[in-house]
Amino acid sequence: MVVNSRNLPRYIVGRGAVDQLPELLAFGREDDGCIALLVGTFFKDLDVVGRRGATNTELVLYLDVGNEPTTDCVNEITRDARQSAPHPPAAVVGVGGGTSLDIAKAISNLLGNGGRAEDYQC
Repeated sequence: MVVNSRNLPRYIVGRGAVDQLPELLAFGREDDGCIALLVGTFFKDLDVVGRRGATNTELVLYLDVGNEPTTDCVNEITRDARQSAPHPPAAVVGVGGGTSLDIAKAISNLLGNGGRAEDYQC
């Protein structure tokens, strides 16, 4: 089965990317959509959330990235993101290394397209 998914057109990476978040996230944001920040626990002490001026309308989830993500892990985090905010997130921001970004991309896909992680596996 081939599944088409809708993905966001922008990925920002590199040094200083976190400092660009307020401007990037303001563009096209609806008033009722929160921002989901998915942060690898390694970056928790860097205060990424505080540096970018997070508000109480944002959902912050710290990811334990000691192992590669499983479909159950992705489904659980997606469920938490859906249940923790009054409206679906308007954007998903992943902060961290490869595993954190993989999880953020998978969750963004599920929040935008529905279903479960296993629905998108070949």
